[in-house]
Amino acid sequence: MSDSAKDNPATNSPATNSPVTGAVPTVDTDIEQQRAELAATVGELADRLDVPTRVKHAADERLDQVRDRPDLIAAAAGALVAVLALVVWRRRRRSKNELVVLRAPVYV
Repeated sequence: MSDSAKDNPATNSPATNSPVTGAVPTVDTDIEQQRAELAATVGELADRLDVPTRVKHAADERLDQVRDRPDLIAAAAGALVAVLALVVWRRRRRSKNELVVLRAPVYV
């Protein structure tokens, strides 16, 4: 290799011993680091856009929190029983009122 080829960085390859070869690993390292950061960013964006999976994970977390609190389960069950009893009571009351109206005398 001639002296002019050693002085020209454009003709130097990574296999030659030149001052440019010391910079190549840092550039490659920077490129790999940027690729890794970009991949992480794309992964985070994909996770944010995957709404069904996010909802499922949130529901699973809430379910685990509720399972850890039996007092909440008992309160919810009591509220459900109270609402069902109210609905049944109102329907029976309404059906009795309708029967009374049907039995009322008709004046002509």
